[in-house]
Amino acid sequence: MVDQKPTLDQGFLDLCLACRTGDLELAEKYIDDGVDLNQTDEWDYTPLVLASICGHEDVLRLLLERGSTVNRDTFEGSRALYGALTDSIVKILKKHDIGQTVDASQPFAQHFATLLSKPTFISADLFVRLDDETNEGFKAHRFVFDAFFSSGPLKDFALCQDLVKSKLPKFKTQSWNFLFRYSYLSPTFDLSGIDVDDLMQLAQELGVPQMKIDVIEVLKQKSKANASKIKFEIQRNMNETARINLKSFLHSKIFAKELIILLDEENDSDDLEAAESYEIISSLISPSQKLDLIEDSHADIILATRLENSVLFYPAHRAVLSRAEYYETLFKSSFSECNVFHELEQEDLQIIDVKKLHTDPFTIPVIQIPELYECNSDLDRIHVTKILFDVLYHDDADIPEHLRCNTLMLSDSLLFDRLKKISSISLTKIEQFSPEFSESPVLIYDVLRVGWYARVHRIETFVARIFARNVSFYVKDPHFKDIVIESSERIKERQEVDSIELIDDIRYFVAKKYVIDVDELRDYGDLIKDMATDEFLERLASYNKDIELINKLLVDLGLDA
Repeated sequence: MVDQKPTLDQGFLDLCLACRTGDLELAEKYIDDGVDLNQTDEWDYTPLVLASICGHEDVLRLLLERGSTVNRDTFEGSRALYGALTDSIVKILKKHDIGQTVDASQPFAQHFATLLSKPTFISADLFVRLDDETNEGFKAHRFVFDAFFSSGPLKDFALCQDLVKSKLPKFKTQSWNFLFRYSYLSPTFDLSGIDVDDLMQLAQELGVPQMKIDVIEVLKQKSKANASKIKFEIQRNMNETARINLKSFLHSKIFAKELIILLDEENDSDDLEAAESYEIISSLISPSQKLDLIEDSHADIILATRLENSVLFYPAHRAVLSRAEYYETLFKSSFSECNVFHELEQEDLQIIDVKKLHTDPFTIPVIQIPELYECNSDLDRIHVTKILFDVLYHDDADIPEHLRCNTLMLSDSLLFDRLKKISSISLTKIEQFSPEFSESPVLIYDVLRVGWYARVHRIETFVARIFARNVSFYVKDPHFKDIVIESSERIKERQEVDSIELIDDIRYFVAKKYVIDVDELRDYGDLIKDMATDEFLERLASYNKDIELINKLLVDLGLDA
């Protein structure tokens, strides 16, 4: 009986395609999603082998940085090494130390690691004291232990009513340090200097059996290559489990608290200044409503979304919102909305006293997400807000086609790279853009405009490729003429460019469509035509026809490009 490979995940197949084509952004997106980098496809190729034999050095480096293993003594390792397309790739693979600590920390896990080791502002709300005399201990976040642990002593950290959690079991500091790094998704598994027996007892007493299993699995490995692979697997599984737990936490502790309050008629205006709008939205929600929103989730702030005639409120955590650069900057600064946290800081412990917010809920800050002007309904605005929370908290979201432009614009406003990447890639996966799909929920011209707005070159080239597929249709469309004019006007913003970028991209993809080498044709046109096959001449005629249509359009529009 022939062994059959298990069904491969679509995310892994898409990663393999990105490694074949050299699409660095797409490869990084699927790696960030937690795809297993060291599995093989139906032809026994790993993503690393594909990047190596196809000659994509930047993708290869990314894979190595993020956990792909290479060992010339294995079939996959030798395949990557000896099948490498270029000498530079061979050098990279030979230089790579298979025994080095795997940097499998994706942006999602890396953010939690930063909260523990290198926070950019004070957001911890609990101090776990190991020694009363030396005040040695760790700064922690109650919501992390609430979300990641379903029961046991670590779950009790979230329920601690005091600022300081003390009277803990006596274990060595190195073991506690390993436990906290493990809890915040950043275990090094460098067990040198750690009393393993002490660590195992700590895991047993605090109810973390998986940590014990993971440590044993690492210790069992006989080679650096296998240890490296196991460490990556552990990190990937930890990240996936954390995503699942945070998604559950998000739905049960945040979305379940959804609050919508109607605006008064006198305040129901789109023309309100930002400061005035903030004051109105903050005054809508009463202190008791604020307290009810935040207390069960250990939240320290409230996020508001302006709807048509009302405002939507959710509890939130600054520690998580800071994944978006806009919010991180806000929380690090002295903006008035967040001044209250400076007053709550316990300087000796480097934590904030969230309980003071509970005793004076009027002071609980409310911040507003940017206006979602382009959304057509309140349902869409609520959906976009939830998508933002989804990506912030568990690093993933299913974005409907008709909201992908909205989420991309929001990600750009918040300087949130992860949401921007998910939105832009999802936009380029929409298939219903060809002329026969007149009922497409997204207009191709809107996609290009939002690509310009958010400065996403991937979207610009994607749209140009769509236009190039059916030049004869688009040159007749008045909307296409408008977009060409808009592109020409963007030259003023790109003074180093003397042509219309959109037209240049379309011409490039028209040549690709008909497999025409424009440079060769320009330099050796007559010779090529004399030696050409009928099939080539037919392709060339079709290419020239499309180019003539484009040039005629430019003449009609009075444009020189």
